[in-house]
Amino acid sequence: NPNIIANSGTITSVDGTAGTAITNAVGYTHVENSGTIIGQVLMSYRAGQGACDGSGTGCPTVTLVNRAGGTVDTGAVMDLGAQGSIENHGRIHVGGPGRIATTTVTGALTQAAGGSLVIDSNHRSGESDQLNVQGSVRLAGLVEMHPTVVANREVSVLSASQGLTLDPGLAASRSHLFRFEARSDGTSLLVKPQA
Repeated sequence: NPNIIANSGTITSVDGTAGTAITNAVGYTHVENSGTIIGQVLMSYRAGQGACDGSGTGCPTVTLVNRAGGTVDTGAVMDLGAQGSIENHGRIHVGGPGRIATTTVTGALTQAAGGSLVIDSNHRSGESDQLNVQGSVRLAGLVEMHPTVVANREVSVLSASQGLTLDPGLAASRSHLFRFEARSDGTSLLVKPQA
């Protein structure tokens, strides 16, 4: 049986996004979040435990489901194992608010129509939050950009080693002065402001 974490409050560490919010020493874990998780999530099912040999064969699936109203401010690593997955119906903010950060995800990522991927960016310097997914990504919902500087420059905000699929309804945020346009080159998500 899995370890089950059902969070409607806040799970974090004293180090915030620099620390580890959730980890497991043995077994596998399923997380249902409708609150806030701040920091790294280290839940890869470890080789040599039960029927799992570390290759994915016979390994239980580790999952993190971020429900509507839930927020995940990612740390540097979100490790659910190669067979694991993140399902986002709420908000995933790469590195948390107000700073540009990089997060590496091991596992697949699916964002539903009600989900938001929140990205801090500087389009003059070409810097942005970066979500590097070691797995496949299916993206619907919203890419919510928080630029510190807007310029006519595209930034890469996500990469997927096993391919990126964009839902036709995927939207990017907009203001009264400009909107953002998101596109895929097959493995990366690129975002550019448009007047």
